[in-house]
Formats: sequence, structure tokens, C-alpha cells
Amino acid sequence: MKTLLQLIFVLSFSLISTHLTAGGDEKNSISQQEMAIQKLWKQLNRSIRLEAPFRTPGLDVRVEAQFLVKDDGTIEVLEIVGADADLASSIKRQIEALQLTDPFWLANQNYIVPIHLRYR
Repeated sequence: MKTLLQLIFVLSFSLISTHLTAGGDEKNSISQQEMAIQKLWKQLNRSIRLEAPFRTPGLDVRVEAQFLVKDDGTIEVLEIVGADADLASSIKRQIEALQLTDPFWLANQNYIVPIHLRYR
């Protein structure tokens, strides 16, 4: 009887610890993906600027960029919404010039990112 209780205790303890460990791994992978997305967001915000022909005092433009991150870290812009053709082309060129250093968590996913460009 004592051996049976010990066996039940060991099995239940191992099941609980396995469940907690699996949950921890999932949590870590989500946080790593969130960190990669935040890094992408910061890189976009630092990189996208108004080029010289578009620097008009008082310009305040909000656009949305939809893009796909490829396995090799390059970005393919699918659409720029809210900008005229020339400004959209400028933004597209700047986004596609970015090279992501760690695309593992970001690859093969579409993103829609709001971009706010202002010139005073």
C-alpha cells in the first residue's frame, strides 16, 4: 500500500511539473515573438523619414503600410494606404531597404503598421 501511494505521488508530481514546464516554454516563445515585433516597430519608426521633395511645412500624414516579412529578413511591401503615389513609393522604398537581423519570429507573416509622418 505504501509503495502504491509513493508511485501515485511520483506520477502526479511528474505530470504537474511537465505541465508547468510546457506552459513556461509557450510563455517564453510568445514573449520572444513580442520582443521581435517591438524591435521591428522601433526599427520602422527610426528608419522611415520624409524625403526632401515631401518636406512641406505643416505636413502631417498618417498612412498604413501592409507588408510581409520573408525568411531571409527582407520585407515585401504589399500596400501603402493613405498617401499619394509619390509618397507611397518613397515609404515603400524605405521599408523594403530594411534588413531584419532576426526574422525567425517574424517570417511569413503579414503586418499592418500605422506610420505617422510630420514636418514642421
